[in-house]
Amino acid sequence: MHKQIIVFATVWVVVFSTSCSQPPPAPPETELQEIPAPDLSGAEEAVRQQVKDKQDEIEALSAAPETAKLSQAYGDLGLTYLTYSFVDAAEVSFSNARVLQQDNPRWPYLLGYLFQIQGRLDQAAAVLESALELQPNDLPALIRLGRVRLDLGANDEALVLFQRAFDLDPKSAAVLDGLGNVAAARDDAQQAVEHFEQALALQPTASSIHHALGLAYRKLGDLSKATFHLSRGGDAPVQFADPYLKTVAELGRTADIYLVRGAQAFSEARYAQAQSYYAKALELDPSSFDARKALGFCLEKLGDLEGAIEQLEEGLDQGTSGDPSRDILERAELLRILGGLRVLQGRELDGIDAFNKSLELDPDRLDTRIKLANALARQGKLDDAVEHYDRILKAAPETQSVLIQRATAQINLGRPQLAIADYEKAIAVSPEDPEPRLQYAAALEHLGRSAAASQQRIAARELAATDPGQQASLLADEASKKLRRGELEAALADYQEVVRLDPKNSDARFQLATILGHFNRFEEALSQFTRVIDAAPHHGPARRGEVTALLLQSKYADARSRLQEGLEVMPRNRALAHGLARLLASAPSTSVRDGDLAVRIATQVHQESRRADSAETLAMAFAEAGRFVEAMEIQKQLLEAAARNSAGGRLVDHWQEQLRSYEQSQPWRLKAPEEVITAMAEPAVK
Repeated sequence: MHKQIIVFATVWVVVFSTSCSQPPPAPPETELQEIPAPDLSGAEEAVRQQVKDKQDEIEALSAAPETAKLSQAYGDLGLTYLTYSFVDAAEVSFSNARVLQQDNPRWPYLLGYLFQIQGRLDQAAAVLESALELQPNDLPALIRLGRVRLDLGANDEALVLFQRAFDLDPKSAAVLDGLGNVAAARDDAQQAVEHFEQALALQPTASSIHHALGLAYRKLGDLSKATFHLSRGGDAPVQFADPYLKTVAELGRTADIYLVRGAQAFSEARYAQAQSYYAKALELDPSSFDARKALGFCLEKLGDLEGAIEQLEEGLDQGTSGDPSRDILERAELLRILGGLRVLQGRELDGIDAFNKSLELDPDRLDTRIKLANALARQGKLDDAVEHYDRILKAAPETQSVLIQRATAQINLGRPQLAIADYEKAIAVSPEDPEPRLQYAAALEHLGRSAAASQQRIAARELAATDPGQQASLLADEASKKLRRGELEAALADYQEVVRLDPKNSDARFQLATILGHFNRFEEALSQFTRVIDAAPHHGPARRGEVTALLLQSKYADARSRLQEGLEVMPRNRALAHGLARLLASAPSTSVRDGDLAVRIATQVHQESRRADSAETLAMAFAEAGRFVEAMEIQKQLLEAAARNSAGGRLVDHWQEQLRSYEQSQPWRLKAPEEVITAMAEPAVK
């Protein structure tokens, strides 16, 4: 069956110069037009039925016309045609809706969108202007008309539109991206960088921002950041909520439409919903590289690294597009992402293997080579790492981070002069950046050159003196060193100052909360953990830290509530699920326990991990549910396995005590909150 080409809300139009634009549009139609009948012979039955239903509705309403209802029916038919790329029929449908309802901004807006995606930019601008006349503060119309004006080269007019949009929503990635593009078109690279950085922070999946940001950094002469962003540039557009086109996504029943829904949900951090959309897209089109990659990212965000890896490996097994040259690059990309996930798992050697295979297919991909070199360095394979750093710097000689990484490797290889040369090059790349000077200072200290190290630190502090963000970064680095040395009180004071200087620094706030918990200042720790979670809902360690602080205060009901909230956001997070199952099975409070729910959760956890600790939790859950025979069977298996492995000590004594409890038909009750805290620990990777 012929696959329909879908038109949807995030399509980027082809940019035409003003000299090639369409002639000015004719005035709006004043009479209803006959809608051209599209060829539906290649469409799916569901599509044909959707069109017929809308046509039948118009026919029924035309017999005794109610203007508003008939207008809506024409508009709905237009949206159906638009969904399946029947643009001529969609245009007439929207025009008819506009004839019947001249005061409704929706119809000129949809016509403007339709003209925009066809490259009929003058016509798009005219009807979008009329939509704004009817509703001046309509954010989607301001954004879309701003983009059209940009494409027409009318930068001043675009700026006015995006500024109006910014006043309505200063946190819109699409608005900030528009302002960035206006600044870039006006050769204001510094302003462009500021807007693009903000847009990227709000919508990190929009890889098109990376490309624009890289070009802006190149204009500023910052080649290190330019290389970084250009290597990550892609076609993923900046999205914005568009209620006018919502129906398009709801009508479609194709993989492309589910990709659009998934991208929108992902951009709004609705990862569980995005996962379901991408899974559906992959079900409809198993060869979709974009769906598979996006599904992997969703699963990672949801704390399911194994699920993400499984998707990528399945993609490697079955291939993607069917186009050999394209398959090579897509396979290389899957291997690159797989390598990164393996590193996150702690399986660095497997990550190195994946990076190597990716580079065999796409040897010019610098970010893959950087990941490989860094992994080799962490494994102590410094000569191999330096070889890759050399290749990267040959292609991009001013990549500051790589210069510093190579310098660190050279220090450890006993080549101080080469290291010093790299540090000095890194400083020269961005002399106003204090971070390379701090790295250099640490190296000089290691080499016994304390006076020179002190000079670099002083220079770094002077550079950061007027920038709270840089001051915070420097202080966080010092705090981290104190923490590693065990100087907890000094580190605590430093981290408190870091979050004062930079309230958005979630990493520093997490460390602050952890140290506060160490000092039994649980309420303060909870406040800090909560702020981390508010800023980063998928911060698994912060969620575990929050629950730990509650458990250590014997606040079991609150701990249960927060574990359940965490699993709503991260439904595949093993640590949270395991902690909740154990708490439901063994909490001292009757109001907290729930044996049946504990069994369901513990069964799933144990099926996925097959570990001794998850088996212990499952036995607890069976006992709480009154299923003592099953609890005893699992507990005996644990003890038999311990005997075979010659294990002993307190853990086996603990398991024997639990077995005696089950033999007496007594559920297990927590003797200390550490029993749940231990269950939430991330398992060690062998």
